[in-house]
Amino acid sequence: MWDPLARIVHRLAAWVRHPALGGLVGGLAALLAVIGAFGGYEFKPPEAFLVAVVGDFPGCKADSIQGDDPCRDLGQESTVQMYDAIKRKLEEETKRALHGVPVEVALPEDDNDDPAKGKLVAEKLRRERKYVMVVLEASSTDAKEALPIYLRHSAELGAILSSRPPPPLAVVVDGASNPDILPPPDEGQVLPVLRLARPDYAEAEFAATQAVKLGNSARSFWVVEDGDNPIYTHYLAREFVRDLSAQSFVVTDKKGNTAMVHGKTVAWSISMNIPFVPELTKLGIDGVFFVGSWENGTILAQQVKKVFQDAQNIDRTVRVPQIILSASPASRQLLGNEFQNLDGLEGVYVLSRVDADEYMKPSQEGGYQSVATHTAEIVDCLLENANTQFDELAPKQSSTYWLRHLWGVSEDDARNVIDSVIQQQFASPPQKSLTCSNGDTISFNSDHYMNGLTSNLWRIVKDPKHPFGYQFAECHDGEPCEKAE
Repeated sequence: MWDPLARIVHRLAAWVRHPALGGLVGGLAALLAVIGAFGGYEFKPPEAFLVAVVGDFPGCKADSIQGDDPCRDLGQESTVQMYDAIKRKLEEETKRALHGVPVEVALPEDDNDDPAKGKLVAEKLRRERKYVMVVLEASSTDAKEALPIYLRHSAELGAILSSRPPPPLAVVVDGASNPDILPPPDEGQVLPVLRLARPDYAEAEFAATQAVKLGNSARSFWVVEDGDNPIYTHYLAREFVRDLSAQSFVVTDKKGNTAMVHGKTVAWSISMNIPFVPELTKLGIDGVFFVGSWENGTILAQQVKKVFQDAQNIDRTVRVPQIILSASPASRQLLGNEFQNLDGLEGVYVLSRVDADEYMKPSQEGGYQSVATHTAEIVDCLLENANTQFDELAPKQSSTYWLRHLWGVSEDDARNVIDSVIQQQFASPPQKSLTCSNGDTISFNSDHYMNGLTSNLWRIVKDPKHPFGYQFAECHDGEPCEKAE
Protein backbone atom coordinates (compact mmCIF):
# COMPACT_ATOMS: atom_id res chain seq x y z
CA MET A 1 0.00 0.00 0.00
CA TRP A 2 2.88 2.38 0.70
CA ASP A 3 3.91 2.84 -2.94
CA PRO A 4 0.46 4.20 -3.94
CA LEU A 5 0.44 6.42 -0.82
CA ALA A 6 3.84 7.84 -1.67
CA ARG A 7 2.56 8.66 -5.14
CA ILE A 8 -0.53 10.37 -3.69
CA VAL A 9 1.48 12.47 -1.26
CA HIS A 10 3.99 13.39 -3.98
CA ARG A 11 1.21 14.67 -6.26
CA LEU A 12 -0.56 16.55 -3.51
CA ALA A 13 2.69 18.11 -2.32
CA ALA A 14 3.08 19.71 -5.73
CA TRP A 15 -0.26 21.45 -5.15
CA VAL A 16 -0.05 22.20 -1.44
CA ARG A 17 3.21 23.92 -0.42
CA HIS A 18 2.42 24.70 3.21
CA PRO A 19 3.95 21.97 5.44
CA ALA A 20 0.96 21.78 7.77
CA LEU A 21 -1.56 21.60 4.94
CA GLY A 22 0.62 19.14 3.08
CA GLY A 23 0.71 16.81 6.06
CA LEU A 24 -3.03 17.12 6.53
CA VAL A 25 -3.76 16.30 2.91
CA GLY A 26 -1.30 13.41 2.97
CA GLY A 27 -3.02 11.98 6.03
CA LEU A 28 -6.39 12.38 4.37
CA ALA A 29 -5.11 10.56 1.30
CA ALA A 30 -3.85 7.71 3.49
CA LEU A 31 -7.25 7.47 5.18
CA LEU A 32 -9.02 7.40 1.79
CA ALA A 33 -6.71 4.65 0.60
CA VAL A 34 -7.55 2.47 3.61
CA ILE A 35 -11.28 3.13 3.21
CA GLY A 36 -11.11 2.43 -0.50
CA ALA A 37 -9.29 -0.84 0.07
CA PHE A 38 -12.03 -2.06 2.38
CA GLY A 39 -14.60 -0.90 -0.20
CA GLY A 40 -13.16 -3.14 -2.87
CA TYR A 41 -11.01 -0.58 -4.74
CA GLU A 42 -7.37 -1.31 -5.39
CA PHE A 43 -5.44 1.93 -5.56
CA LYS A 44 -2.25 0.45 -6.92
CA PRO A 45 -1.96 1.60 -10.55
CA PRO A 46 -2.18 -1.34 -12.99
CA GLU A 47 1.02 -2.42 -14.64
CA ALA A 48 -0.84 -3.05 -17.90
CA PHE A 49 -4.33 -3.18 -19.36
CA LEU A 50 -5.13 -6.46 -21.10
CA VAL A 51 -6.99 -7.23 -24.33
CA ALA A 52 -8.30 -10.80 -24.54
CA VAL A 53 -8.77 -12.76 -27.77
CA VAL A 54 -11.39 -15.48 -27.31
CA GLY A 55 -12.01 -18.27 -29.81
CA ASP A 56 -11.37 -21.88 -30.71
CA PHE A 57 -7.64 -22.52 -30.19
CA PRO A 58 -7.34 -26.34 -30.23
CA GLY A 59 -3.75 -27.46 -29.83
CA CYS A 60 -2.46 -23.88 -29.81
CA LYS A 61 -0.26 -23.43 -26.76
CA ALA A 62 0.77 -20.05 -25.47
CA ASP A 63 4.44 -20.60 -26.32
CA SER A 64 3.70 -21.54 -29.94
CA ILE A 65 0.85 -19.23 -30.84
CA GLN A 66 3.01 -17.02 -33.08
CA GLY A 67 4.86 -18.00 -36.20
CA ASP A 68 4.50 -21.35 -37.95
CA ASP A 69 2.88 -23.93 -35.68
CA PRO A 70 0.61 -26.98 -35.99
CA CYS A 71 -2.58 -25.18 -34.99
CA ARG A 72 -2.58 -23.35 -38.32
CA ASP A 73 -3.64 -26.57 -40.03
CA LEU A 74 -6.57 -27.37 -37.75
CA GLY A 75 -9.22 -25.29 -39.48
CA GLN A 76 -9.10 -22.38 -37.02
CA GLU A 77 -6.60 -20.37 -39.04
CA SER A 78 -8.72 -17.22 -38.74
CA THR A 79 -8.53 -17.32 -34.94
CA VAL A 80 -4.77 -17.82 -34.87
CA GLN A 81 -4.16 -15.12 -37.47
CA MET A 82 -6.43 -12.79 -35.49
CA TYR A 83 -4.41 -13.29 -32.31
CA ASP A 84 -1.09 -12.80 -34.09
CA ALA A 85 -2.21 -9.62 -35.85
CA ILE A 86 -3.66 -7.94 -32.74
CA LYS A 87 -0.64 -8.76 -30.59
CA ARG A 88 1.75 -7.52 -33.25
CA LYS A 89 -0.23 -4.30 -33.79
CA LEU A 90 -0.66 -3.30 -30.14
CA GLU A 91 2.64 -4.45 -28.66
CA GLU A 92 5.12 -3.97 -31.51
CA GLU A 93 3.84 -1.54 -34.12
CA THR A 94 1.97 1.13 -32.12
CA LYS A 95 2.98 0.17 -28.55
CA ARG A 96 -0.51 1.25 -27.56
CA ALA A 97 -1.16 2.68 -24.08
CA LEU A 98 -4.14 4.13 -22.20
CA HIS A 99 -3.33 7.17 -20.09
CA GLY A 100 0.28 6.05 -19.86
CA VAL A 101 -0.52 2.43 -18.95
CA PRO A 102 0.66 -0.09 -21.58
CA VAL A 103 -1.93 -2.22 -23.36
CA GLU A 104 -0.95 -5.86 -23.80
CA VAL A 105 -2.61 -8.86 -25.41
CA ALA A 106 -3.27 -11.65 -22.92
CA LEU A 107 -2.63 -15.31 -23.64
CA PRO A 108 -5.33 -16.74 -25.93
CA GLU A 109 -8.60 -17.77 -24.30
CA ASP A 110 -9.81 -21.08 -25.76
CA ASP A 111 -13.61 -21.53 -25.63
CA ASN A 112 -13.45 -24.92 -27.42
CA ASP A 113 -16.31 -23.74 -29.64
CA ASP A 114 -18.56 -24.67 -26.71
CA PRO A 115 -21.27 -22.27 -25.40
CA ALA A 116 -20.87 -23.52 -21.81
CA LYS A 117 -17.09 -23.01 -21.90
CA GLY A 118 -17.59 -19.63 -23.56
CA LYS A 119 -19.78 -18.49 -20.65
CA LEU A 120 -17.12 -19.53 -18.14
CA VAL A 121 -14.49 -17.59 -20.06
CA ALA A 122 -16.79 -14.55 -20.16
CA GLU A 123 -17.38 -14.68 -16.40
CA LYS A 124 -13.64 -14.87 -15.77
CA LEU A 125 -12.79 -11.95 -18.06
CA ARG A 126 -15.63 -9.77 -16.77
CA ARG A 127 -14.63 -10.45 -13.14
CA GLU A 128 -10.91 -9.79 -13.57
CA ARG A 129 -10.68 -6.03 -13.95
CA LYS A 130 -7.30 -6.09 -15.69
CA TYR A 131 -9.12 -6.98 -18.93
CA VAL A 132 -10.43 -3.87 -20.69
CA MET A 133 -11.55 -5.29 -24.06
CA VAL A 134 -12.40 -8.61 -25.69
CA VAL A 135 -12.05 -9.65 -29.33
CA LEU A 136 -14.52 -12.49 -29.84
CA GLU A 137 -13.99 -14.91 -32.72
CA ALA A 138 -16.89 -17.26 -32.04
CA SER A 139 -19.90 -18.85 -33.65
CA SER A 140 -23.28 -17.15 -33.32
CA THR A 141 -24.52 -19.90 -30.98
CA ASP A 142 -21.51 -19.47 -28.66
CA ALA A 143 -21.61 -15.67 -28.78
CA LYS A 144 -25.31 -15.50 -27.88
CA GLU A 145 -24.54 -17.18 -24.54
CA ALA A 146 -21.43 -15.16 -23.68
CA LEU A 147 -22.34 -11.62 -24.79
CA PRO A 148 -24.84 -10.83 -21.99
CA ILE A 149 -22.08 -11.47 -19.44
CA TYR A 150 -19.62 -9.18 -21.19
CA LEU A 151 -21.97 -6.33 -22.07
CA ARG A 152 -24.67 -5.66 -19.49
CA HIS A 153 -24.82 -3.70 -16.24
CA SER A 154 -27.40 -6.15 -14.83
CA ALA A 155 -27.54 -6.39 -11.06
CA GLU A 156 -27.68 -10.20 -11.10
CA LEU A 157 -24.08 -10.20 -12.29
CA GLY A 158 -23.15 -9.20 -8.76
CA ALA A 159 -23.91 -12.70 -7.54
CA ILE A 160 -21.88 -14.21 -10.37
CA LEU A 161 -18.92 -11.88 -10.50
CA SER A 162 -18.42 -10.05 -7.19
CA SER A 163 -20.17 -7.87 -4.62
CA ARG A 164 -19.30 -4.85 -6.75
CA PRO A 165 -19.81 -5.83 -10.40
CA PRO A 166 -17.17 -4.33 -12.67
CA PRO A 167 -18.22 -2.19 -15.63
CA PRO A 168 -19.25 -3.92 -18.87
CA LEU A 169 -16.42 -5.21 -21.00
CA ALA A 170 -16.32 -3.87 -24.56
CA VAL A 171 -16.40 -6.60 -27.21
CA VAL A 172 -15.26 -6.49 -30.82
CA VAL A 173 -17.16 -9.38 -32.43
CA ASP A 174 -15.37 -10.66 -35.49
CA GLY A 175 -17.02 -14.00 -36.20
CA ALA A 176 -20.64 -14.28 -35.08
CA SER A 177 -22.85 -12.79 -37.79
CA ASN A 178 -26.42 -13.46 -36.61
CA PRO A 179 -28.20 -10.12 -35.96
CA ASP A 180 -30.25 -11.47 -33.03
CA ILE A 181 -27.45 -12.51 -30.67
CA LEU A 182 -27.07 -9.22 -28.79
CA PRO A 183 -28.79 -9.08 -25.39
CA PRO A 184 -31.38 -6.36 -24.76
CA PRO A 185 -29.55 -3.36 -23.28
CA ASP A 186 -30.28 -2.10 -19.80
CA GLU A 187 -32.42 1.04 -19.64
CA GLY A 188 -30.53 3.92 -21.21
CA GLN A 189 -27.56 1.71 -22.11
CA VAL A 190 -25.78 1.50 -25.45
CA LEU A 191 -24.17 -1.91 -25.63
CA PRO A 192 -20.36 -1.56 -25.93
CA VAL A 193 -20.02 -3.86 -28.93
CA LEU A 194 -18.71 -3.49 -32.48
CA ARG A 195 -19.41 -6.12 -35.14
CA LEU A 196 -17.02 -6.77 -38.03
CA ALA A 197 -18.63 -9.70 -39.89
CA ARG A 198 -21.32 -9.05 -42.50
CA PRO A 199 -24.82 -9.72 -41.08
CA ASP A 200 -26.48 -12.97 -42.07
CA TYR A 201 -29.45 -11.22 -43.68
CA ALA A 202 -27.05 -9.53 -46.12
CA GLU A 203 -25.19 -12.80 -46.68
CA ALA A 204 -28.45 -14.60 -47.48
CA GLU A 205 -29.49 -11.95 -49.97
CA PHE A 206 -26.10 -12.15 -51.68
CA ALA A 207 -26.31 -15.95 -51.86
CA ALA A 208 -29.84 -15.92 -53.30
CA THR A 209 -28.93 -13.29 -55.89
CA GLN A 210 -25.87 -15.23 -57.02
CA ALA A 211 -27.69 -18.58 -56.97
CA VAL A 212 -29.93 -17.73 -59.91
CA LYS A 213 -27.04 -16.32 -61.96
CA LEU A 214 -24.40 -19.01 -61.70
CA GLY A 215 -23.76 -22.09 -63.79
CA ASN A 216 -27.05 -23.67 -64.82
CA SER A 217 -29.18 -20.76 -63.50
CA ALA A 218 -30.65 -22.80 -60.68
CA ARG A 219 -34.06 -21.76 -59.43
CA SER A 220 -35.43 -24.81 -57.55
CA PHE A 221 -33.41 -25.36 -54.38
CA TRP A 222 -32.95 -27.91 -51.69
CA VAL A 223 -31.83 -26.09 -48.51
CA VAL A 224 -29.86 -28.07 -45.92
CA GLU A 225 -28.71 -26.96 -42.45
CA ASP A 226 -26.57 -29.29 -40.34
CA GLY A 227 -27.58 -27.84 -36.96
CA ASP A 228 -24.05 -27.74 -35.51
CA ASN A 229 -24.36 -23.98 -34.97
CA PRO A 230 -28.18 -23.63 -34.84
CA ILE A 231 -28.41 -19.89 -34.17
CA TYR A 232 -26.42 -19.33 -37.38
CA THR A 233 -27.64 -22.17 -39.57
CA HIS A 234 -31.40 -21.80 -39.09
CA TYR A 235 -31.44 -18.02 -39.46
CA LEU A 236 -29.30 -18.02 -42.61
CA ALA A 237 -31.30 -20.87 -44.17
CA ARG A 238 -34.60 -19.11 -43.44
CA GLU A 239 -33.41 -15.80 -44.87
CA PHE A 240 -32.08 -17.54 -47.99
CA VAL A 241 -35.48 -19.18 -48.59
CA ARG A 242 -37.19 -15.78 -48.32
CA ASP A 243 -34.67 -14.01 -50.54
CA LEU A 244 -34.72 -16.80 -53.13
CA SER A 245 -38.49 -16.40 -53.56
CA ALA A 246 -37.92 -12.72 -54.32
CA GLN A 247 -35.60 -13.52 -57.25
CA SER A 248 -37.45 -13.30 -60.56
CA PHE A 249 -36.33 -13.90 -64.13
CA VAL A 250 -37.73 -14.67 -67.57
CA VAL A 251 -37.63 -18.20 -69.02
CA THR A 252 -38.37 -19.27 -72.57
CA ASP A 253 -39.87 -22.65 -73.47
CA LYS A 254 -39.21 -24.73 -76.61
CA LYS A 255 -41.99 -22.93 -78.49
CA GLY A 256 -40.51 -19.52 -77.79
CA ASN A 257 -43.05 -18.56 -75.15
CA THR A 258 -41.70 -16.52 -72.25
CA ALA A 259 -42.84 -16.39 -68.65
CA MET A 260 -41.74 -14.71 -65.44
CA VAL A 261 -40.74 -17.20 -62.75
CA HIS A 262 -39.40 -16.92 -59.21
CA GLY A 263 -36.79 -18.87 -57.32
CA LYS A 264 -38.28 -21.46 -55.01
CA THR A 265 -37.37 -23.92 -52.29
CA VAL A 266 -38.68 -27.41 -53.00
CA ALA A 267 -37.07 -29.14 -50.01
CA TRP A 268 -35.69 -28.00 -46.66
CA SER A 269 -33.75 -30.33 -44.35
CA ILE A 270 -32.55 -29.65 -40.84
CA SER A 271 -30.28 -32.68 -40.72
CA MET A 272 -27.72 -34.38 -42.92
CA ASN A 273 -30.08 -37.22 -43.92
CA ILE A 274 -30.56 -37.33 -47.69
CA PRO A 275 -34.18 -37.99 -48.71
CA PHE A 276 -35.15 -41.16 -50.59
CA VAL A 277 -33.20 -40.94 -53.86
CA PRO A 278 -36.10 -41.30 -56.37
CA GLU A 279 -38.05 -38.60 -54.54
CA LEU A 280 -35.03 -36.33 -54.44
CA THR A 281 -34.37 -36.51 -58.18
CA LYS A 282 -38.07 -36.10 -59.06
CA LEU A 283 -38.36 -32.81 -57.16
CA GLY A 284 -36.69 -30.98 -60.02
CA ILE A 285 -33.85 -29.74 -57.81
CA ASP A 286 -31.24 -27.81 -59.73
CA GLY A 287 -29.54 -26.15 -56.75
CA VAL A 288 -28.47 -27.02 -53.19
CA PHE A 289 -27.71 -24.43 -50.52
CA PHE A 290 -25.89 -25.84 -47.48
CA VAL A 291 -25.38 -24.04 -44.16
CA GLY A 292 -23.00 -25.63 -41.68
CA SER A 293 -19.45 -26.86 -41.06
CA TRP A 294 -16.83 -27.68 -43.68
CA GLU A 295 -16.84 -31.35 -42.63
CA ASN A 296 -20.58 -31.75 -43.18
CA GLY A 297 -20.49 -29.55 -46.28
CA THR A 298 -17.88 -31.85 -47.81
CA ILE A 299 -19.90 -34.97 -47.05
CA LEU A 300 -23.13 -33.52 -48.40
CA ALA A 301 -21.58 -32.19 -51.61
CA GLN A 302 -19.99 -35.55 -52.39
CA GLN A 303 -23.21 -37.42 -51.62
CA VAL A 304 -25.36 -35.11 -53.75
CA LYS A 305 -23.02 -35.35 -56.72
CA LYS A 306 -22.86 -39.14 -56.46
CA VAL A 307 -26.66 -39.52 -56.17
CA PHE A 308 -27.42 -37.29 -59.15
CA GLN A 309 -24.62 -38.63 -61.32
CA ASP A 310 -25.92 -42.16 -60.77
CA ALA A 311 -29.45 -41.00 -61.59
CA GLN A 312 -28.11 -39.25 -64.70
CA ASN A 313 -26.68 -42.54 -65.95
CA ILE A 314 -30.24 -43.93 -65.93
CA ASP A 315 -32.08 -40.81 -67.08
CA ARG A 316 -30.14 -38.32 -69.20
CA THR A 317 -32.66 -35.56 -68.45
CA VAL A 318 -31.50 -35.48 -64.81
CA ARG A 319 -28.85 -32.87 -64.22
CA VAL A 320 -26.47 -32.52 -61.30
CA PRO A 321 -27.51 -29.49 -59.21
CA GLN A 322 -25.16 -26.65 -58.51
CA ILE A 323 -24.05 -26.61 -54.86
CA ILE A 324 -23.43 -23.49 -52.77
CA LEU A 325 -21.86 -23.74 -49.31
CA SER A 326 -22.22 -20.98 -46.71
CA ALA A 327 -19.20 -19.03 -45.48
CA SER A 328 -18.52 -21.20 -42.43
CA PRO A 329 -16.95 -24.05 -44.50
CA ALA A 330 -14.65 -21.61 -46.36
CA SER A 331 -11.29 -23.13 -45.42
CA ARG A 332 -8.40 -25.02 -46.96
CA GLN A 333 -9.89 -28.30 -45.70
CA LEU A 334 -12.30 -28.21 -48.63
CA LEU A 335 -9.32 -28.60 -50.93
CA GLY A 336 -8.21 -31.82 -49.24
CA ASN A 337 -5.50 -32.90 -46.83
CA GLU A 338 -3.08 -35.73 -46.32
CA PHE A 339 -5.75 -37.89 -44.68
CA GLN A 340 -8.48 -37.79 -47.30
CA ASN A 341 -9.01 -37.26 -51.01
CA LEU A 342 -11.86 -34.87 -51.66
CA ASP A 343 -12.41 -35.63 -55.34
CA GLY A 344 -15.89 -34.71 -56.47
CA LEU A 345 -15.94 -31.18 -55.09
CA GLU A 346 -14.92 -29.55 -58.35
CA GLY A 347 -17.45 -26.87 -59.29
CA VAL A 348 -18.84 -26.42 -55.78
CA TYR A 349 -19.39 -22.75 -54.81
CA VAL A 350 -18.43 -21.34 -51.42
CA LEU A 351 -19.35 -18.02 -49.80
CA SER A 352 -16.50 -16.18 -48.11
CA ARG A 353 -15.41 -12.95 -46.40
CA VAL A 354 -12.24 -12.58 -48.47
CA ASP A 355 -11.16 -12.69 -52.10
CA ALA A 356 -10.05 -16.13 -53.29
CA ASP A 357 -6.77 -14.78 -54.66
CA GLU A 358 -5.94 -13.32 -51.23
CA TYR A 359 -6.90 -16.51 -49.46
CA MET A 360 -4.73 -18.72 -51.67
CA LYS A 361 -1.54 -16.74 -51.02
CA PRO A 362 1.24 -18.44 -49.00
CA SER A 363 0.35 -19.12 -45.35
CA GLN A 364 2.00 -16.03 -43.90
CA GLU A 365 0.02 -13.75 -46.22
CA GLY A 366 -2.98 -15.85 -47.20
CA GLY A 367 -5.93 -17.35 -45.41
CA TYR A 368 -7.80 -14.72 -43.42
CA GLN A 369 -4.74 -12.53 -42.88
CA SER A 370 -6.39 -9.50 -44.49
CA VAL A 371 -9.39 -9.81 -42.13
CA ALA A 372 -7.09 -10.28 -39.13
CA THR A 373 -5.03 -7.22 -40.06
CA HIS A 374 -8.14 -5.10 -40.50
CA THR A 375 -9.55 -6.23 -37.16
CA ALA A 376 -6.25 -5.39 -35.45
CA GLU A 377 -6.35 -1.91 -36.98
CA ILE A 378 -9.89 -1.32 -35.68
CA VAL A 379 -8.99 -2.53 -32.17
CA ASP A 380 -5.96 -0.22 -32.18
CA CYS A 381 -8.03 2.69 -33.51
CA LEU A 382 -10.62 2.21 -30.75
CA LEU A 383 -7.89 2.24 -28.09
CA GLU A 384 -6.24 5.24 -29.74
CA ASN A 385 -9.50 7.21 -29.51
CA ALA A 386 -9.96 6.13 -25.89
CA ASN A 387 -6.48 7.34 -25.01
CA THR A 388 -6.85 10.77 -26.61
CA GLN A 389 -10.23 11.34 -24.91
CA PHE A 390 -9.40 9.75 -21.56
CA ASP A 391 -9.39 12.86 -19.35
CA GLU A 392 -12.49 14.16 -21.12
CA LEU A 393 -14.58 11.00 -20.82
CA ALA A 394 -13.45 9.37 -17.56
CA PRO A 395 -14.89 12.06 -15.21
CA LYS A 396 -18.29 11.72 -16.91
CA GLN A 397 -18.39 8.03 -15.96
CA SER A 398 -17.27 8.40 -12.34
CA SER A 399 -17.70 11.30 -9.91
CA THR A 400 -14.64 10.14 -7.96
CA TYR A 401 -12.32 10.04 -10.99
CA TRP A 402 -10.31 13.16 -10.20
CA LEU A 403 -9.77 12.09 -6.61
CA ARG A 404 -8.71 8.57 -7.58
CA HIS A 405 -6.61 9.98 -10.39
CA LEU A 406 -4.13 11.09 -7.73
CA TRP A 407 -2.82 7.54 -7.45
CA GLY A 408 -3.40 6.55 -11.09
CA VAL A 409 -6.24 5.46 -13.32
CA SER A 410 -7.97 2.15 -12.66
CA GLU A 411 -9.07 -0.69 -14.89
CA ASP A 412 -12.67 0.44 -14.34
CA ASP A 413 -11.76 3.87 -15.73
CA ALA A 414 -10.30 2.24 -18.83
CA ARG A 415 -13.41 0.10 -19.36
CA ASN A 416 -15.68 3.11 -18.91
CA VAL A 417 -13.75 5.25 -21.39
CA ILE A 418 -13.72 2.54 -24.07
CA ASP A 419 -17.46 2.10 -23.47
CA SER A 420 -17.96 5.86 -23.94
CA VAL A 421 -16.01 5.92 -27.21
CA ILE A 422 -18.27 3.17 -28.56
CA GLN A 423 -21.39 5.00 -27.35
CA GLN A 424 -20.31 8.01 -29.43
CA GLN A 425 -20.68 5.92 -32.57
CA PHE A 426 -24.37 5.22 -31.91
CA ALA A 427 -25.57 8.60 -30.69
CA SER A 428 -28.09 10.31 -32.93
CA PRO A 429 -26.46 11.99 -34.75
CA PRO A 430 -23.06 10.35 -34.05
CA GLN A 431 -21.05 12.58 -31.72
CA LYS A 432 -17.64 11.61 -33.04
CA SER A 433 -16.61 9.22 -35.79
CA LEU A 434 -13.97 6.62 -35.09
CA THR A 435 -11.06 8.34 -36.80
CA CYS A 436 -7.68 6.63 -36.81
CA SER A 437 -4.18 8.09 -36.96
CA ASN A 438 -3.75 6.75 -40.51
CA GLY A 439 -6.68 8.91 -41.63
CA ASP A 440 -9.26 6.11 -41.87
CA THR A 441 -12.75 6.83 -40.59
CA ILE A 442 -14.85 3.84 -39.48
CA SER A 443 -18.61 3.92 -39.07
CA PHE A 444 -21.27 1.48 -37.89
CA ASN A 445 -24.99 1.04 -38.46
CA SER A 446 -27.66 0.94 -35.78
CA ASP A 447 -27.24 -2.84 -35.44
CA HIS A 448 -23.56 -2.28 -34.51
CA TYR A 449 -22.28 -3.74 -37.81
CA MET A 450 -19.42 -1.94 -39.53
CA ASN A 451 -20.49 -0.24 -42.75
CA GLY A 452 -18.96 -1.26 -46.06
CA LEU A 453 -18.66 -5.01 -45.46
CA THR A 454 -18.86 -7.17 -48.59
CA SER A 455 -19.24 -10.84 -49.54
CA ASN A 456 -17.26 -13.02 -51.92
CA LEU A 457 -18.08 -16.16 -53.86
CA TRP A 458 -15.52 -18.86 -54.63
CA ARG A 459 -15.60 -21.90 -56.86
CA ILE A 460 -13.51 -25.02 -56.33
CA VAL A 461 -11.48 -25.64 -59.49
CA LYS A 462 -8.84 -28.15 -60.50
CA ASP A 463 -5.25 -27.01 -60.17
CA PRO A 464 -2.42 -29.52 -60.67
CA LYS A 465 -0.01 -27.06 -59.00
CA HIS A 466 -1.84 -27.31 -55.69
CA PRO A 467 -0.69 -30.15 -53.38
CA PHE A 468 -4.17 -31.72 -53.42
CA GLY A 469 -5.09 -30.83 -56.99
CA TYR A 470 -7.64 -28.05 -56.31
CA GLN A 471 -7.84 -24.39 -55.40
CA PHE A 472 -10.42 -21.62 -54.94
CA ALA A 473 -11.24 -19.24 -57.81
CA GLU A 474 -13.06 -15.94 -57.36
CA CYS A 475 -16.46 -15.40 -59.02
CA HIS A 476 -17.51 -11.90 -60.01
CA ASP A 477 -21.25 -11.17 -60.01
CA GLY A 478 -22.37 -14.27 -61.83
CA GLU A 479 -19.49 -14.39 -64.31
CA PRO A 480 -17.78 -17.73 -64.91
CA CYS A 481 -15.19 -18.50 -62.21
CA GLU A 482 -11.85 -19.06 -63.84
CA LYS A 483 -8.79 -20.50 -62.16
CA ALA A 484 -6.80 -17.78 -60.41
CA GLU A 485 -3.38 -17.36 -61.98
